[in-house]
Amino acid sequence: MSVKINGFEITDQMIDYEVERAINFYLTQGIPQEEINKDKEAIRQAAIEHCIATRLMLEEAERQGIKASDEHIKDQLDKIAKANGGMEEFEKRVKASGASLDMVKAQIDFNYKLMTVEKNAVEKVPEATEEAARAYYDAHKNQFCEEEQVNAQHILITPKSKSEEDKKAALEEIQAIRQRIIDGAEFTKEAELYSACPSGKQNGGSLGWFGRGMMVKPFEDAAFTMKLGEVSDVIETQFGFHIIYVNDREDARQLEFEEVKAEAVNAATSIAKETERSRFIEELKSKATIER
Repeated sequence: MSVKINGFEITDQMIDYEVERAINFYLTQGIPQEEINKDKEAIRQAAIEHCIATRLMLEEAERQGIKASDEHIKDQLDKIAKANGGMEEFEKRVKASGASLDMVKAQIDFNYKLMTVEKNAVEKVPEATEEAARAYYDAHKNQFCEEEQVNAQHILITPKSKSEEDKKAALEEIQAIRQRIIDGAEFTKEAELYSACPSGKQNGGSLGWFGRGMMVKPFEDAAFTMKLGEVSDVIETQFGFHIIYVNDREDARQLEFEEVKAEAVNAATSIAKETERSRFIEELKSKATIER
């Protein structure tokens, strides 16, 4: 199904491209393919609306006489080329993809027009008031939580190979280290002398503060269930054998508004700008001839 905006045709190919982009984004966010498939029609409708909005903003840019300067295009092109191995290498890659530098320049101009129209549309939206920020905070308190954290040290002994003999030797070594610590040896010194983890040599095995989801599961489970000042049992992970010492712990807590006021103001302002952007798009639609 194609769509026409003031006589300009938005083809199925254009819509399919936006659908594919959206699907790839959802996949990178960890959304399962089967869940995405259930929403295929909604994704397609959103892609159509995106194409319509893009075309209308491009026409508005033309109406306002907005276009990227040669200097801006050159500056952006240089940045892109630098990130891709230099201009010569970038040109090779562009040609290999079937495109040209002129096409890249046209895309830079295209992006500039859209960004400038959007910026102009919302630039008069004021920063959110404290009242609006507090209302956002109250409605989204789950966004303003400090998760449970622990501050810990560890010692890692890695087997020299995957053989049972080397695994047994590594296990015996870390068991001996653990026993020495229980008998009074300093955990930090043992980490500096024997740990295979870089943190051992540099920081006495210190991992600093970390929350859940930052360490491998067996390590995390142990660290978050231990008492302060306790030396863990030996824990096996894909990295080898560990022992852990927990120095400190902070429980999860709700952050107070004053602690996150700046973030709440930014979030409330962003919502106000998105609302104004949507209103602006609807205004452009009302003035356009749209054939579906």
